[in-house]
Formats: sequence, structure tokens, C-alpha cells
Amino acid sequence: MYCNRRNFAVALGLLLGRMVGEASDFPLLDRFAGHYVLLRDQSEDIRRAIERATENMNFFVRPIARRLLRQKTILYPSFSMERSGEFFRTSLAGEPPLLLPLSGAAVPWKAPDGETVRVRLIPGQQALRQIFEAKQGWRENRFTLSSDGGLLMMDVTITSNELPQPVKYQLIYRRDLALPTSTLRAP
Repeated sequence: MYCNRRNFAVALGLLLGRMVGEASDFPLLDRFAGHYVLLRDQSEDIRRAIERATENMNFFVRPIARRLLRQKTILYPSFSMERSGEFFRTSLAGEPPLLLPLSGAAVPWKAPDGETVRVRLIPGQQALRQIFEAKQGWRENRFTLSSDGGLLMMDVTITSNELPQPVKYQLIYRRDLALPTSTLRAP
């Protein structure tokens, strides 16, 4: 009986500690809430990033890899992010929202190209990361904010066993204070 109470107390302590840890992540997550608009002139060219990552591939395979990467890499001119209860919501114009549990658990999500991928959210000290796991590779979106919170930097890394090196690029978004976060919510 003592062992069961002790195990229960330890489990309860770990659970409460995790809950406190999650609550302490809320201010970080709430700082990312907002509507963002792409600054094309300050962002890296995705096509060039794909070309750099595939330049050492076999002559016959390279154009196929580039085409597939361009098809799967969608550039969104704007999007919204916000914490919603126990989830973090990313709303993309014209797409179903991406709802990720704050616990970091991976959830299935139907990507815009129709493929079902597993996605999870990892909040850090200064950054917010979304990890996408697909059949052929992984994608990480690492979000950071400028010191005044007016700019959002999205560092993207696409990795696959089929690529000689990862595709890496940075997109810069401006926080649009005139548009409320909930504007892009899908029904």
C-alpha cells in the first residue's frame, strides 16, 4: 500500500510539475498571437533554396526532386496564430486551421497537397517550433520575433533521406495590427 501511495504521489507531482511548466509557456505562446503578412522583399527566395539543396544531385533526378519540393512548399502571403485553450492554432487563408496540443503531442493533419502528416508544437525559451513528419521527410518551422514583436522570422528546414542536404530558407512576416487574429478562422 505504501508503494502505491508513494507511486501515486510521485506521478501526481510529475503531472503538477508538467502543468506548471505548460502554464509558464503561455506568455511565450501568447506573444506569437497575431496576424502576419509576408514581406517578400526581405524573405529568401524558396526556389533558390531548393536549387542550392539539390545542386549536387544526379542530373536525371535533380529536376524531379526540384519539382516535387516546389509542389510541396507553399508560400502563404499571410496567416494567423493564437493560443486557444489547450491548443495553439495556426490559420492559413483558405485552409483548415492547424490545431496543435500545447502538450507537444503529435497529431495528424491533412496538408494542403492532400498528404496526411504528423505535426507537433515545441515551445522553447525564445522560439516556437512546428515539426511536420511525412513519409519522405521532415519540415521544421522555427518562429522567432523581433525585439519589438513587429516582425516574425520563420526559419524553415526541410530534411529528407533523398536530399544530399536540407532545404533551408527564412521568411519574414510583418505583424498586421489592423487585422484581428480571428479573421482567418475556418468554420
